[in-house]
Amino acid sequence: MDNSCFYYGVNTADGVHSGIFDPENVKRLFVVKGGSPELKDKIFIELSEELLQKDIENELLFSFENCSGINCVEEKILIADEKFLKENKIKNAEKIIDLNEVFSEKIPRELLHIYEKEYIKKIARCNRFLSAADSVKKDAMRIDAKSVNVGSVVNYSSKLWKKLGAEMQGSIGKETKKFVSCITPDGAELNMKAFDACDRLAVIVDKTGAVSTMIIDRLRRYALGSGYDVVSCICSLDGKTVEHIIVPELSFGAFSSEHYHRILPKKERRVFASRFHTKDSELYKNRINFSLKAYRSLMNEAFDSLIGAQAEERKINYIFDSIVDVYDAVTEIIESI
Repeated sequence: MDNSCFYYGVNTADGVHSGIFDPENVKRLFVVKGGSPELKDKIFIELSEELLQKDIENELLFSFENCSGINCVEEKILIADEKFLKENKIKNAEKIIDLNEVFSEKIPRELLHIYEKEYIKKIARCNRFLSAADSVKKDAMRIDAKSVNVGSVVNYSSKLWKKLGAEMQGSIGKETKKFVSCITPDGAELNMKAFDACDRLAVIVDKTGAVSTMIIDRLRRYALGSGYDVVSCICSLDGKTVEHIIVPELSFGAFSSEHYHRILPKKERRVFASRFHTKDSELYKNRINFSLKAYRSLMNEAFDSLIGAQAEERKINYIFDSIVDVYDAVTEIIESI
């Protein structure tokens, strides 16, 4: 499956989350810190080409706009931007390359410190609003779930799985977690290209995600229990909830079309969440609509914070663009690795 369809690092309510979930996939870790986003982007791309010339297969890892690292699958080597790694992973790094130290004699340290400090403040503000938005969203889902006919959800999920004609494989499938959506300064971005491999795509149109989460979770467990590998697409807001799934071997996917990324793939059969609700759903309608309105307002504040952070990144880019010879930097980093 084409991994370029997925995001490696995304902003979530708990801070930045990395797309590398399985520690067994990484035996050697090299961390690149400091510098500017543009410089690291160029370094990773140049480094990837150099590794290919040395017959080391690798794939570039992307956030919403920049390259964030390189993953050498066979060698189990990860070369990644520091900001997309948790502190406990960085401690286990084989080598940490600090670009601020590499170019310490050329950069105006005080000015760079100011820009980096402002960037951190903007990201922290974004995370606070994302955390609040996540709480509001979960509350809306909790309220909406009160009027869901669980029996109807179970019947639909079971019938849909049987229609796929998937035979038991006599083993347990492997789950791979990835991000197909990403919170950006321009809003919540969703890469629908990831679903191009699905000949059959079940689309659940659900305002809060309460029903679609139940259906997709059951389909995920059916697939894993039957021995099929599953790509679980994680919510980019909380970094935990499985929003969509792809079962490559069956060319099947299940997609949740919610209010914050209401994209409806063409020529696909859709099922609306309303069919799984009881008449009690009318009692909660106004409260849910109020929660979703508050959610949109909080998310807009988060987007504004990211726009501010992006402006600080441009200032940092300008500092390094004027002093750095990318080729020399890449050569030095390759030699150090």
